[in-house]
Amino acid sequence: MADTDTLIKEWEASGNMAQMVAAGIARKIASGNMHRYEDLPPNSAFSDEWDVSERTVSAAKSILGDHGILILENRRYYVALSLSRQPGKARKTEEAPYMEETSPPLAPPDSSDPYALRMTLIRRYWHLNLKFSNPLISESGKHEASWIGGNAAADTEAALLAEVLEAMGDCGSDGHLWESRRETRDPLNNDNILLTQSLTCAFCDERERVITVYHPHPTVAEGSTPQERKHSGT
Repeated sequence: MADTDTLIKEWEASGNMAQMVAAGIARKIASGNMHRYEDLPPNSAFSDEWDVSERTVSAAKSILGDHGILILENRRYYVALSLSRQPGKARKTEEAPYMEETSPPLAPPDSSDPYALRMTLIRRYWHLNLKFSNPLISESGKHEASWIGGNAAADTEAALLAEVLEAMGDCGSDGHLWESRRETRDPLNNDNILLTQSLTCAFCDERERVITVYHPHPTVAEGSTPQERKHSGT
């Protein structure tokens, strides 16, 4: 939490309006007013609150997305990290994996750098709780990665990233994008939603996946349906 606090303070003191709004949104998340996997309010709501343009709000959300605090799915931002440890706020289940409480530091500008690829994979496979460990803290003394349903280890970081990419069926390019197509309530657990996503990538075959996201609150689509139909599965 200390790293995140420092980052927020830097944004607040930057004088850059987008970073200042990003700090304000992060403070709301830290206070418990926004919960993990919850939809963010529309840009107009934040625009009115901070008296800034909606474009500035979009830039602020992008900043938070770059730091893993928000996640972009189907052109909507969700809270990806819980910045507070309040009882009952965070829920650790296989469907809604526990995510790191601190945001990663700024990535190097070189997109080919192993750090940048590692951060890309963490954001891309957040629903699998993908984590990396360096040899100083790993059990094997090697570079390690673990995720729901698998793990890998290698002598070098480059070799480890290659193994993770192969396991995920990921080419590693910036254009390897999973786009949400539809969402439905999980018939087995009304607190979850099932996101059906399709892969858009010039280097990979087309395919779909369904991921489970803990989201007990009504989604935007559910908010437009009659109250008695919400979470009913009909």
